[in-house]
Amino acid sequence: MTMPANLFIDAPEVQDVSLTHLSTDTNQWPEEILQKFKERIPRSEGLNLMVKFMKKDDEMGTATGSIVANSNDRAIVVPIIVKDFMLFPIDVMIAKGKLLPLTPDFFSEVFQKGDVFERIEEYPTYGGLGRFEDANLWNAIYPPALGRYAYASAGYPLLDQISGTIKNAHELKEWLEQNPAYAVNFKKHGHQDLIKKLANLRPVNMNEFSQGEENLIPKSVMMVRRENENKYSILSSNDQVFSPAISPVLDYDQCRRFMATITDAVDDAMNEVDQNGEKMLRVPEPSDSVILAKTDEEIAEVADSFDAYSVKSNTGVSVVGLVIPKVIDFDQKPVDLKIFIGKTMQTIQPEICGVRLKNDRMELPGQMPNIGQTGTFVYQPDKSHALATVPVTIKSVSTIGQSLNVVAYDLMGRPYRLRTESTMGLKRIALAHDGTYLMPKEMKWIPMQGFGPVSNSPESYAVKVAGAKITDRPVTIIPTGFGQYSVKGLGKYAAAAGWDPTNLEGHQMRFLLTSLGVSQMKIAQVQKHAARKGHAELHGLRQIPLVSEKVAAARPTAEKLLKISKLLRRNLFKEASYIDNAQTVDAMLALHFVNPDNIAKFIGKIPHLKGAISTLASCLLASRVGLKEVPEEAAATAMHRLVEVVDGLEKLRAAKDIVPS
Repeated sequence: MTMPANLFIDAPEVQDVSLTHLSTDTNQWPEEILQKFKERIPRSEGLNLMVKFMKKDDEMGTATGSIVANSNDRAIVVPIIVKDFMLFPIDVMIAKGKLLPLTPDFFSEVFQKGDVFERIEEYPTYGGLGRFEDANLWNAIYPPALGRYAYASAGYPLLDQISGTIKNAHELKEWLEQNPAYAVNFKKHGHQDLIKKLANLRPVNMNEFSQGEENLIPKSVMMVRRENENKYSILSSNDQVFSPAISPVLDYDQCRRFMATITDAVDDAMNEVDQNGEKMLRVPEPSDSVILAKTDEEIAEVADSFDAYSVKSNTGVSVVGLVIPKVIDFDQKPVDLKIFIGKTMQTIQPEICGVRLKNDRMELPGQMPNIGQTGTFVYQPDKSHALATVPVTIKSVSTIGQSLNVVAYDLMGRPYRLRTESTMGLKRIALAHDGTYLMPKEMKWIPMQGFGPVSNSPESYAVKVAGAKITDRPVTIIPTGFGQYSVKGLGKYAAAAGWDPTNLEGHQMRFLLTSLGVSQMKIAQVQKHAARKGHAELHGLRQIPLVSEKVAAARPTAEKLLKISKLLRRNLFKEASYIDNAQTVDAMLALHFVNPDNIAKFIGKIPHLKGAISTLASCLLASRVGLKEVPEEAAATAMHRLVEVVDGLEKLRAAKDIVPS
């Protein structure tokens, strides 16, 4: 029986969709190639574009050359390869002697910013293979003759940096067991040590460590207490997240060894603990905003007498100074103004109100007036009385004998000629025939600067006090006797430490206040004030989160990072097996281990990843012109995957509220 002919047809040829079929008329190639380039890079419109062939065979339909795109000051070269009338993908560009993928983003960076290559980490290259000087591609037809890209003995900075966060290294081992041919490739290219290291890597199990969570949170607040003879304990926490920890009871030697780790004056510290019962070894920087309210002691009054007063600025800050309630003009007429002279600010206003200070030793030292100064002349016959002139600004100053001649302008711009008269017996300002005002020699010049409004009534004083002191979470300390305290406003912190906020021991109360930013001096004032008045009210304490609150607040960000890390993860095991450049293999393998714990490290290594992209671009171009060691598909896949990852990392870096520092 004869078998029928043509029973089986030949397998159909599948055309590579990445290739572009060119016309048989080679004269039309430049126009067709440029059209393909513009489709890939629409932003190239407006640039000078030219196709240049270095080698061309019209009959065989082969050619090598380049597209040159340039503006006034920048240019790129895009290698082109034609084989059997098929144009290879236009996906690599050369600029400033370096290779990169031809993508709209990289293209824009070259022509708009010009600094894309400044953020690329350099890898070692040999014989011009990786850079194609002068775009002479024909010299790269036989790349093996020019040497390898780099020796594989180089380090693996990215994998080394994330090794402590790699959780699924066993997947690489399983993949290599199923694909032994690629394991041979890794060995051939000198990456056997790296593969062994990754294949046997084990993730860190935090449950194996006895110290647990306590040692993961640094202790910036620490109190050592003497429980009884030869028995000591340690309270510790953190001033950024409240994480109280109480150590087991230690004996003297154990406590001394512990204290030696955080202080040089061990003997002095131990003596203080033995004498006072406790000592704060680590005290966080106290908060400047903590205020002990003393409203029952601060009775504001209108300042009608010359004396020292504590007034409130418009920001609620207490300012101490002298108030001169009697002000006159140079014609001896009273003016409805009062003057406040403080150490840091002065002012003049119709009314001033504050707390009168008793036994204050503030004085008004006179000065020599200087040109440009604003101030007042003050007459003070004794410590209990004073009289001031309206403020003036000095225009000129001169001396004649014992007299001082001054030309000045008041705040309304009116000019005055003034002279301090040395004649004995002058007790008031007098007007001379030439229009000069004669002033007693006892009048002192007091400069004024830093003008600003202060409290002008008891109500105004109270408002300013409230504005400075009232917070949404006041803390009240109430002594309950026998060294015990009831504390309102710190319930959650006391509960986190396992204490009863209505029945705290003194050291527990002091530890909580210290952790929340209250200075040791302020705590002493709180205890003294509470003992005298029955309670003490504090405002402005730090509201640091508990560990549970910190975790809850971080959970949404952690979930976002988990989703993002899954999107950025890439498996390039197969492609990496063909590459002998150590740093490029480092980047390619590391992408499989992206997770929320190491995203920040990958962002910091963007220049490293861009260096790998540049090397892969070199591999891709070399594979198209003769390099058989690296399959074109492997180089192209790896290059485009790395471009996707770098683009995602750069967008993530811009989202500062997501990525942890």
